[in-house]
Amino acid sequence: RYVIALVVPECMFHASYLATKQVAPTEQWWNACIHLLKYLYGVKDHGVKIGPIGSRNAVVNVYVDCSCMVYADGKSHGSCYVHIGNAGASVYTSSNKLPLTETSSHGGEMRVLNERVNLGAHYVDVLRELDYAATAVVHEDNESVIRVVESGTEAHDKKRKNLVAMTNSVKEFFDDPANYSKLVYVKTEDNVADLGSKMLVGKLFRKHRAFARGHDIPAEVKSKQSKPCSNNTDVLVTGVQKI
Repeated sequence: RYVIALVVPECMFHASYLATKQVAPTEQWWNACIHLLKYLYGVKDHGVKIGPIGSRNAVVNVYVDCSCMVYADGKSHGSCYVHIGNAGASVYTSSNKLPLTETSSHGGEMRVLNERVNLGAHYVDVLRELDYAATAVVHEDNESVIRVVESGTEAHDKKRKNLVAMTNSVKEFFDDPANYSKLVYVKTEDNVADLGSKMLVGKLFRKHRAFARGHDIPAEVKSKQSKPCSNNTDVLVTGVQKI
């Protein structure tokens, strides 16, 4: 996972998902592991592109996402990808099974947002130490989460105390001008964090892969959207041509 996080960011979900199958693995998951290794060998010369940040007014872009009920035990999978200015490839990636069960996409997205919201502020602090007038933009593709953060806990069920606490924490963070951060909506097809939260196929996979690696996005996939695969297992095991 360490190597994948550094140079093959499009495989963060695959590695993280397989890591949950280490207890009593089956032949199916062994085949999936072999499939992933074949892909890694096939793209060993592709590399990532990282260059100068560019403008002194650098923007730290933090993309977050969550896929609800991915696992048989009902747990979800969250991810985060960070890009800085014009530097190119993702400078930080994470993809992991969430420790608690979230029965709604809203709860899962809020949990990932609450866990990763400080990342942008961290990179902003580092850049400001280097005399960059940096700010952070956190990209979220769930509009209901953004509305609740903007309005506070009045807009949702107060019976879920953990969700209320997470919402208040996120809202306080964005309300504090010292964090130089704001929360914005991004279309799902433009959210690179989808790479780390679910199995993608086809043009959408290739689009996000190019962005995460800092490569030019192919013209034929720039404005195209393909649906995420609904069955992670089948594609991970049998879809060699898919990834």
